[in-house]
Amino acid sequence: MNICYDDSLYQNLLLLKKALLILQIGVPILIVFIVFLLCLRRKRKKNLPVHKYAKKLSIVGILIVLLSTIGLIIVDYSNKLSNYNDCLEPEELMYLDKQVTLFDPKIVKAPLKTEKEKQLEESNAFLASPENIEGEEIIIHEDTEEEEEKKEEHEELKEKDFSELLTKEKEEEEELSKDNYIYFLNVGASTESFIIEDSGHFGLIDTSYNNKANFILKQLAELGAEKLDFIIITHAHMDHMGGFSKIIRNIPVDTLYIKNPENLNSSYLMTYHQMVRQAEVRGIAICDVSNEICQSFRLGNFDIKLKNIDYINSKNIDGYNRSRIENANSLCTMIEINNRKIYMASDIGNYFGHNIESELSKQIGDVDIYKASHHGYVTFNNNQDVIYNLKPEYTIITNPREQSDTINRRLKFANDDYKKTYYTPEGTVVLHIDSDGTIEFKQ
Repeated sequence: MNICYDDSLYQNLLLLKKALLILQIGVPILIVFIVFLLCLRRKRKKNLPVHKYAKKLSIVGILIVLLSTIGLIIVDYSNKLSNYNDCLEPEELMYLDKQVTLFDPKIVKAPLKTEKEKQLEESNAFLASPENIEGEEIIIHEDTEEEEEKKEEHEELKEKDFSELLTKEKEEEEELSKDNYIYFLNVGASTESFIIEDSGHFGLIDTSYNNKANFILKQLAELGAEKLDFIIITHAHMDHMGGFSKIIRNIPVDTLYIKNPENLNSSYLMTYHQMVRQAEVRGIAICDVSNEICQSFRLGNFDIKLKNIDYINSKNIDGYNRSRIENANSLCTMIEINNRKIYMASDIGNYFGHNIESELSKQIGDVDIYKASHHGYVTFNNNQDVIYNLKPEYTIITNPREQSDTINRRLKFANDDYKKTYYTPEGTVVLHIDSDGTIEFKQ
């Protein structure tokens, strides 16, 4: 049995679970209250058979509690199926019946090089090779006056051509430097997906829910993306990785950057297994970020570093608390371009004495642009010390404006020169940083 993951299905399952919990707790309380009222009424009407009513009510209550308990078990199982199997294709589902080892070292590869880097390496290799000089003849003779004139003309033309070439290269560099964008996509509230573009190369950070995958693919198509250089999956929650399976089925991907969870008892391990196997099936290089070579790479002019690479063991933590620990395990992305810093904090937070968000914000220091942690929530995230350590000028929040009063107060308190907060549910936010470091937003 396979239930394809869908955001609406997930929300309906949550509502049903709440209704069943209310029945499970509320019905016994209601029965006790009714019996109490009957006992009060019996004082006035002594012949009232309270014990018979109480017996019938108890039987009804027991049946309702049993049925609601069975319902809760079915809902939890359905929710697990919807999270784990995420519309997998047959060749991917076959892996679920096997005992797999996550991150076999043989599949950990270095990030793929760009075409520009490959051409530069080939050029340097040729210049250093013997073939570069073997075919040349050295002829020594005295130049005539005519030859001298021709030589001078040739030098002038050469200098002119070289000057034009330099100008052309400079113009091309300036043109390329203008070609950098980050698209903070409007995929709804409390979910995230971001496209990075530079010089015709594209990367993706998180993939939102499964039912947002078509929207993400449409945006990539409109931008002219024929493939993705990489996908970064920050952590194993469906609001960040639900669309992964559908996206990689519809566009080629070079490299998947993913965390290696060491905790074999984690309820999210199956999700990581599935992503790895789906990527393997399609020939995507898997980069385990615990490997140093996978922690830093480039996309055009973007210098990208992955942070929070260690993993908190959560085997003794259950339920929703384990979900919080998975947030604390989020990969964070530090991006630098044209002397500007963009910090994308995923869902990192301070949980159960693990002050990971605070410690990381100290290491990172001042940034220009901050993608707020955990969609902008402030209970366990975006504490005042975190905001003060970062002191951003701009912030992107992936929750509605009306839920962001507290974090906005903290942002303005931390930086007197704070400029603006953008909210992705109000529309996709496009960031461009010019070659001189000028920050431009469009929404």
